[in-house]
Amino acid sequence: MFYETKLISPDGEIVTIQKNGKNINIPYYQIGIYLEKVVDDFINLSNKNKDLFDLFKQGYNHFNPYFDFAITYLGYKLENPLLTEESILYGQNDEIVNERINSRMPNSYYYRLTDENYKIGPASPYYLSNSVIDSNGIKYDVDYLNNRHHDDLYEIILIENLIYNETLYNDYIHCMSGELREFTYQNIARYFRGRLDFIQIGLVKFDGTDLYLIASREGLKTPYSEEFINIAKDVYPSIHILEENYFSFLSKEEIERAKKIKIEVGEKYESRRI
Repeated sequence: MFYETKLISPDGEIVTIQKNGKNINIPYYQIGIYLEKVVDDFINLSNKNKDLFDLFKQGYNHFNPYFDFAITYLGYKLENPLLTEESILYGQNDEIVNERINSRMPNSYYYRLTDENYKIGPASPYYLSNSVIDSNGIKYDVDYLNNRHHDDLYEIILIENLIYNETLYNDYIHCMSGELREFTYQNIARYFRGRLDFIQIGLVKFDGTDLYLIASREGLKTPYSEEFINIAKDVYPSIHILEENYFSFLSKEEIERAKKIKIEVGEKYESRRI
C-alpha cells in the first residue's frame, strides 16, 4: 500500500499548490525546487541568515543542501517520505529522523548528506569499505559503529532524489507495487541494486578472516559495474560475489524499461568512473 507524501510547514500546515483551479498537495518531485525558494527567501531576510546558510552548506558537493536545511533548521517535516508506510520525517539535533507510525519497524536516523558524513567520493575497487556505489562511480560509506547501515543509506538517498526527479518517482511506484514488488524489487535496497545498478559492499568477519561481499545483479550489469567487480576480484582473491538474479522474473518489456530508467536516472558523469 502506498501513502501519499505531504510536505508540512513549520506552522503545521500541509503545503499545497494550485492546479486546475484547485489546491493539491505539492507533488513529491517538486518539493526540492519549492524548498530552494523557501531557503532563498530566508537568506534574503538578513545577512545573518545568509551567513548561517553559507556555513550550513559547506561540504555539500554531491547533494543540494536546501532540503536538509529546511528539515533540520527551518522545521519542515515530510509525511510518508518512503511512500510505503505511515511515517514522519523531521530534524533532530542536526540529524534527520524517520519516525514510523503504527509499525513494528524501528525509526531510522540519517546524517545530513554532506560529503564528510558519508565519505562521498569516487569509488575505487582497490580500496573497499562498507559502502554503496552508484552507477556514476560515486561511493557512500555506511557507519556501522553508530548504527547507520546500508538500508538507512539507501533510504536517505532515495528520499532526497525523489524531491527533484519525476522519472524516478514514477518508476519507484511502478516497481514497488503489484507484481514487481512481490517478485523483484521487494525493498528499497533491491530497487537501487536491481534497477539503478548500485553495488553494495559489506565487510564481514568469517572464520577470523575479513570477507567482502558485493551485491550486484545478473543480466543487467553496466560495463562500469562489471569492470569494477572484475578488478575487485583480482585485488581481493577471497572476495565473495553475491549475484541477485532478476532475469527469470522480468518480461522483455520490463528489462528494456529497466535499461532505459538506469540511463535516464543514474548513468551520467562518465568522468567519475574507473
